[in-house]
Amino acid sequence: MLDDQKKLSKSPKVEIYQFINALGDEGISAVLPVVGLTQNSGEATSQLAGTAVFKQDKLQYMFDEDDTKYYLFVMDKIKGGLLVVNKTQNSSNAGNFTLDIDSNKTYVKPVYSKGKLSFEISIKTKTTLGEIDDNKIKFTSQSEIEKLEKQAQTVLKQNVERVIKAVQSGYDIDIFGFGLKVKQDMPELWKKIKPDWDDLFKNVQVKANAEVRIKHAGLLSNPIMMGD
Repeated sequence: MLDDQKKLSKSPKVEIYQFINALGDEGISAVLPVVGLTQNSGEATSQLAGTAVFKQDKLQYMFDEDDTKYYLFVMDKIKGGLLVVNKTQNSSNAGNFTLDIDSNKTYVKPVYSKGKLSFEISIKTKTTLGEIDDNKIKFTSQSEIEKLEKQAQTVLKQNVERVIKAVQSGYDIDIFGFGLKVKQDMPELWKKIKPDWDDLFKNVQVKANAEVRIKHAGLLSNPIMMGD
């Protein structure tokens, strides 16, 4: 199931050794995919449905498929899936549209300045246009494409920061491996902050920057309209 869905980005693919390593590692908490049941032609069928988060070896909470996608963005484990932009998510007059994620690269950088630790996340995503419900947009100019890209960038940035903030404020569990990144990049600093990392993690500032590019947009003079 995990192999079949990896391009949908609905659950993390975690090997047993990765889970065991995370249980014993510093600066990161273990996660597993969630399996649920759904009705298919009157029969109960299993399906992947989000992420289970552990603190040490105890299950603490689970989050859904949508939040899992943004978690995977942070972890640089996005292999595909959809980036959906709704009217309620952006301030422009454009309608709803969907982008198919072709590739992604995420960089997480710890920054220590004036005695304060923070993190910068850079996300670079290449997509193709899937569906759109605004027939006023004809893609006859690059400016129309850039308008959609900016809206998608805003939505991606806001959702990544939202998921991180929700984890920080709700639990003292570093599922993103921020502490591990400090340990790898700044080992001397990690030695000092390791005993207090659970508390520090809850308040550390994280800033995300997203760059979304829509590929082959020039071929989409007649985009697929939602409802077709």
